[in-house]
Amino acid sequence: MISFFERWRVRLLRFRVLHDKHLNPHKRWQVKPKPWYQRFWFWAILIIILLSIFYYYSSEESESESLLSENISEQTNEAQKESVAPPPQEQPQEVQTPAVPEPPVLPVQNITNITNATIENTTNITPQAPLVQPLKVTLSHFPTQGVITPLNGSASSFQQEVSFLENLLSDTLTLDQASYSFQNKGPIFSLRFLFSNVPLSLLPTSTLTLLNTPYVVSNVVQDGSRLSISLMRGEQTLLLAEGETKNISFNGKEYSLEVAAISNPVDEDGSGVKLKINGEFLNTLKAGDLEISDGIPFGAGYILSEGDDRFLLLVNATSLKFVDGDTSSTTFVGNGLVLDQEVLEHVHVDAALEGDLLKEVIYRYHADHTYEELNSNSSSLRSFIHEEKALLGAPWDILFS
Repeated sequence: MISFFERWRVRLLRFRVLHDKHLNPHKRWQVKPKPWYQRFWFWAILIIILLSIFYYYSSEESESESLLSENISEQTNEAQKESVAPPPQEQPQEVQTPAVPEPPVLPVQNITNITNATIENTTNITPQAPLVQPLKVTLSHFPTQGVITPLNGSASSFQQEVSFLENLLSDTLTLDQASYSFQNKGPIFSLRFLFSNVPLSLLPTSTLTLLNTPYVVSNVVQDGSRLSISLMRGEQTLLLAEGETKNISFNGKEYSLEVAAISNPVDEDGSGVKLKINGEFLNTLKAGDLEISDGIPFGAGYILSEGDDRFLLLVNATSLKFVDGDTSSTTFVGNGLVLDQEVLEHVHVDAALEGDLLKEVIYRYHADHTYEELNSNSSSLRSFIHEEKALLGAPWDILFS
């Protein structure tokens, strides 16, 4: 009779033979070897290699640091030995009376030796170079003449000036830290346009060339002591009449333009244009407005309502507006420049009027940097200021050396 334990041992052996992948020949095809990157030996060897590399480089760094510290300590010890002067030697004094001994007196020769040693040590000390070197600035590609060209009239010129750190700059200027110290958001450069008594009524529809860049004067608004002058330029300009259609090509794309209407006035602000581009209407355009279609800004340079209604269309346009909130004072007004409908915070503007005559417009860019940052981290004004477009899109610059 088979015992209970023997019976279960046979059952377990039979189960193992039938179900084990290695003992049952019918299930050996299911055995798949593990890939090399899942083997234990691969990861063990990789960890050993990485630890050896880390130990090798860390030992080299520690050796170099120890050698460097030893060299520094040796140099400091030598410097201390050289700087310390030898103490004066005391000469023995003769005792005249045993009752009252006299104190030892230093000889004069040794005292002079001590003073000479201190003088030699002080003269051998080389003076340290100043932390901030003088700054040499050079004006580059700055035009000194601007031009006003009326729509129906002869052109006239005006002067253009640039100042750097409140110093009028014409060619090259050398500055040091003592000549100017940055205050909080102090002016770093300024542009001055001397129009010399130009009537405000002459500016609209005129072409104003600032810094060799032609702009169309879209609008001039004088409200009490507040003055705003809107300018605009574009890569293509088209003078279109009401009801006219035009096909243009820009950046490899075709655009169909149709002037649906030119109303005068569209509201209290003046005339407006209804423009359709590729079958889609834009918002009503007033003089100086920008509207974007297919990623390209289209602007209305000016609107002519005398005779046949026409308006100047600028393709890929850029707008520029100077604003002075109080022309009666010489105080500069902050946020005085609006570029592409964005207010530049660092720009202050002051315009001077005499009646209805425009005398000058001063444009200041204020910075919150230090003289050290200007001297050490920049090669030109264009790379120093935060907003490069504050140079009004012109190629002029101030170079630092």
